[in-house]
Amino acid sequence: MNLARKIGDFLLAPWQLVFQHRSILTTTSLIELRMMYAGSVLGLAWVILAPLLLLAIYTLTYAYIFQVRVPGLTTADYIAHVSAGLIAFLSFAGALAGGSVSVIRNKQMLTSTVFPPELLPVRAVIVTLPPLLVGGLVIALGAILYGSAGTSVLALPVVMLLQFMFTCGIVWVLALVTLVLRDIQHLIQYLVIILLIVTPIGYVLEMVPPRLALLTYLNPLAYFVLSYQEILVRGALPTGKLATAMVLSSILSFSGGFWLFQRAKLAFYDYA
Repeated sequence: MNLARKIGDFLLAPWQLVFQHRSILTTTSLIELRMMYAGSVLGLAWVILAPLLLLAIYTLTYAYIFQVRVPGLTTADYIAHVSAGLIAFLSFAGALAGGSVSVIRNKQMLTSTVFPPELLPVRAVIVTLPPLLVGGLVIALGAILYGSAGTSVLALPVVMLLQFMFTCGIVWVLALVTLVLRDIQHLIQYLVIILLIVTPIGYVLEMVPPRLALLTYLNPLAYFVLSYQEILVRGALPTGKLATAMVLSSILSFSGGFWLFQRAKLAFYDYA
């Protein structure tokens, strides 16, 4: 019973903190989102325009310049395939960049009780969600109208929630490490480029040479991208192995990252 209770506390602790401070977390996230685009002519419209611009460039490059052809996918299917992968990637990449410096930029809040510092990385992840949510909705509607989506589309919110959990866990750890190694914030931009290449966005796993396939399987983001593509493009649920990898990586990342942040935040305070 004691072991089961400890495991339950370990898994529920981050959710309890988020729920307890949900009001201030929501309010400050909206403020943060507005501040990101303050002063620009188009304002919050960039939340939608920026992903669309990158999608247009990515699609033009792979579908029309390189003329990548994926067996079993039409050009329209391929564009949806790329779009489904990009929305997941952009949200994750934005969270890494913003979340890694979230504590450094708000170091005075490391000892705050009104707004716990654990929520700083969470807020950084939340402000990157609109492109994922809007993009997922648009692609899902397009898939429904095109006839390629089935009841599997109902699993889309679950995959998004799992990606949110996984990303929060990674960002909690990065936010701490960046307090000591400021180089992390510079290395992330190169990590993002590597992830863009090794994540199956513009290609499918069957196109990866066997000797390089291990890079894809060691990339946790790939499991989320593949799940979005299965749901939105092929109208199927993620396979058992894919779903298991997502669930396990999300739970371990979310609970483990929170546990580490809680216990190490004061030890890292001197580096802030």
